[in-house]
Amino acid sequence: MYSHVDQYTASSNIQAGIHFWYGIIICVGSIMNIYVLYRTKRLYARDPEQFRNGIGICLCILATSDIVALSALLMHFLLMTCNSMLSKILNDIFCKITMFSLHTAYTQSMWCWFFMSALRFIATSRPFQYTTLWRLPYLMIGLSFAGSVIENAWLLIFVQSDNSSCILHSTAPTRAYWIFHVFISFVIPCILILYMDSSVLCCRIRTKYSDPMLQIVINRPCGEKFAFNAFYLITFIYEKSLMSKTNSSRQLSMSFRQRLEENGHLIRERANTVSYRATSPMPPVLVRNSSCCALDRLVPQKHWL
Repeated sequence: MYSHVDQYTASSNIQAGIHFWYGIIICVGSIMNIYVLYRTKRLYARDPEQFRNGIGICLCILATSDIVALSALLMHFLLMTCNSMLSKILNDIFCKITMFSLHTAYTQSMWCWFFMSALRFIATSRPFQYTTLWRLPYLMIGLSFAGSVIENAWLLIFVQSDNSSCILHSTAPTRAYWIFHVFISFVIPCILILYMDSSVLCCRIRTKYSDPMLQIVINRPCGEKFAFNAFYLITFIYEKSLMSKTNSSRQLSMSFRQRLEENGHLIRERANTVSYRATSPMPPVLVRNSSCCALDRLVPQKHWL
């Protein structure tokens, strides 16, 4: 009898520890993703074109998907706690919605992470092609969301509620679905992300063991060229290419206004230099600079043009 009590106490402690750990993950993850959304909102307010055409929109959708997944996980734990208070039909409905939202948001977040890695990879390896991307993140995120919804629509049919959790009966179609889901939502994105991120970080490893003379003659100029492409083309050309016509006009007007403020004394001096024709009447008061005084000493006013 005491052994059963000890086993029940141990299982209760383990379950409480798991719930506490998931509670910490939900709280910390929600706070961090809300902060990411705040920063992406500031990026959108500062430069909407860069937000739409860069990784800003991908990061925003990634944080939103994580918040939805964490909310669905919290709803799942609340459903486990209040399972006895609801009817069988309501439990089934909440289980279907919770599991569908959780897996759809997770799939979307993984593919948004993949799109961010793909944009970084293109920016470092093909900087000029990177400047030609126009609203591509919008298109890819829309396609990935539609694919995630279609992929996880299976859960709306086959997920059911149990006494303390949501279950999916182990049959041949469900096992095939889980294998497909794991490959689409985790294996394939992770392999591609690891490949592209490692290519970005370690793109110069292949030149390490080359011939010393080749290192001096070829690889070093190539390395300098890579540094130029990576830091100049990405940070400068891409930002300038994303700048809309309105932004370009605004930047031009601001630059011209700054030039006027810096060289205002020259403009005032040029404005005060007045030339008259023979038929032009002489004003009673004339503000003259040093150029006019020197001209007056050399040539009489009647010979002015």
